[in-house]
Amino acid sequence: MTTVTKKDLVTAISGSTGVDSEQVALIVNAMLSTIGDKLAEGATITCRGVCTLSVKVAAAKLGRNPNAPHEQIQIPERCVVQFKPSKELKDRVEKLPPERLRAR
Repeated sequence: MTTVTKKDLVTAISGSTGVDSEQVALIVNAMLSTIGDKLAEGATITCRGVCTLSVKVAAAKLGRNPNAPHEQIQIPERCVVQFKPSKELKDRVEKLPPERLRAR
């Protein structure tokens, strides 16, 4: 299993659509920037067949400092991004043989 970079995505999209990679890069960058902006505003983003991205509030909790594990620290509530895969994506990932991931 490999890591796919934004450049890899641009190359794949350019190859499958025939659109120049510079134009695809502009679109991918604009899309990712817009997703980030909308999430920062607290919006929910739904990409049917892939996922839903939303912002939720993570409750305050007690944590530990890894450098001083005997000390507890209070972690305040905060906003975090939540990724919820679609049923279609879950079904596709479920078909992936586990040994492919273990081989990394």
